[in-house]
Amino acid sequence: MAVVAIREGAAIPLADRDAVRDHFKTMIDAYRDAGYASFAPVAIDTRDLGERAAFATVRWHALDTDGQVARDTQTTYHLLATPDGWRILSYTNHF
Repeated sequence: MAVVAIREGAAIPLADRDAVRDHFKTMIDAYRDAGYASFAPVAIDTRDLGERAAFATVRWHALDTDGQVARDTQTTYHLLATPDGWRILSYTNHF
């Protein structure tokens, strides 16, 4: 089952776990290069989609090296419950 990332209105297909891991590593490296030291969840709004799926929108604070909020953003994740735990099917950044 592929994952789809939506960034700036464009779909980015991620074919397998390695592609998802590499995509997130690239994103985290870009954030770090931009001066963000860490991300902290501020709020999570979850909408159940039956028993085995959900949308979760997370409001994140990107923190600089001094712990100050450098960016306030939201991301919505489409999640599926599997025997191995929750799996991200897609995500959308709200910038």
